[in-house]
Amino acid sequence: MESYMQWTIGMQLTDEEQSICHEFCLAAGRVMGLTNDYYSWKVEKRHGAGRQWNAIPVTMRQYGWSENDTVAFVQSFIIRHEQEVERIGEELQ
Repeated sequence: MESYMQWTIGMQLTDEEQSICHEFCLAAGRVMGLTNDYYSWKVEKRHGAGRQWNAIPVTMRQYGWSENDTVAFVQSFIIRHEQEVERIGEELQ
């Protein structure tokens, strides 16, 4: 995920810079992946893809939650990690 994020903004970090930014990249990667799952869930559900890798059905099965509760949980999880990205980013400045 880190190399993908670097590629999308046209930069290449050194090994030392990557080490410093590792936690930031992990949190940002969580936000990216979960946001994709959050917004693509209705389409994936409608098209009934065989194996499901989306966080919504995986979490529903794991915890036995309803779809509405799971969507709300994933949304709150995204927000929490967005706040973490912001916090870490401020520390790195």
